[in-house]
Amino acid sequence: MEEQGVSINPLEVLDYISFQPPYVFVDSIEKVIPGVEAIGTKSFTWNEWFFPVHFPNDPMVPGNLIAEAMGQVLGFTVQAMEGNKKKKAYLIATDKFRLLNKVRPGDILRTEATVTSFKRGILVGHCKATTNGKTVAVANISLLVEGVEVLKPVNK
Repeated sequence: MEEQGVSINPLEVLDYISFQPPYVFVDSIEKVIPGVEAIGTKSFTWNEWFFPVHFPNDPMVPGNLIAEAMGQVLGFTVQAMEGNKKKKAYLIATDKFRLLNKVRPGDILRTEATVTSFKRGILVGHCKATTNGKTVAVANISLLVEGVEVLKPVNK
């Protein structure tokens, strides 16, 4: 993959991750530089399974699903590397997770994830999620990446 990064369209997303709908919170990857960073989007439509119950008169995306979306985008930094498609990336920790604004039906969540470390199969990254130009969440996310011991990032 080239240094400027590549994009992954909605038809290809499921080729990279081990999740299946309705638990996929990435529609497309705008840019991924393997081992370095990824930017992904998720469009939340009115017919998402959680809106009728969270909350019926004030629907919003649950915070834990925003954290999951951040983790899934961060996972693409490894899953986009040669030989790592479909590697499982388990969300094992969120540190300094802050919800700053609500994500509503019709919003497009844009997540930027930057790798900060990778040791012994543990990927750590800083993530920021925005919608409509406003920051909605920030966190340091840790993933256990199955079967990946060494991360060789592409130089920026």
